[in-house]
Amino acid sequence: MTAIGNDGDDLASDPDVTAASSQPVIELVDVVATLGRFPALSGATMRVDTGEIVLLRGPNGAGKTTLLRLCAGLLPLVRGDAKVVGHDLATDREGVRPHVGLLGHQNGLYADLTVVENVRFWGATVGASTDEIAAAMERMGVADRLADVPVRLLSAGQKRRTAL
Repeated sequence: MTAIGNDGDDLASDPDVTAASSQPVIELVDVVATLGRFPALSGATMRVDTGEIVLLRGPNGAGKTTLLRLCAGLLPLVRGDAKVVGHDLATDREGVRPHVGLLGHQNGLYADLTVVENVRFWGATVGASTDEIAAAMERMGVADRLADVPVRLLSAGQKRRTAL
């Protein structure tokens, strides 16, 4: 995979990017993951370097969500080599979980709770402090006028920011 910068130049020739990319964030080689007995991901190989943005594109059932769930440590690796943020998914997939977040199709928010109630609830599940929760809400732009709004009244983008 070649990373191309906004100006169209190959980033592999940039020494700063090359130095940063010597330790990949994700490195998969010929990985296989199954859903039950069905091989939902078969022979996937990819490398994602620090700062690189990747688009996963394909038809329904192509394995995009399965790939993301594998990288988040939520699915076991059946075959191949897979490292995510330095953790070998064959031997330490639980070790990757504190370092990776996956927000899938469902946002996990409670529609009848406010933004702040949802964020406090989910923050408590991971042991986040009051300061960390406040900082996260500020960073996502939901701390001020949206904090006391019930989630059912939010736009799709506001719900996504709250879930993140």
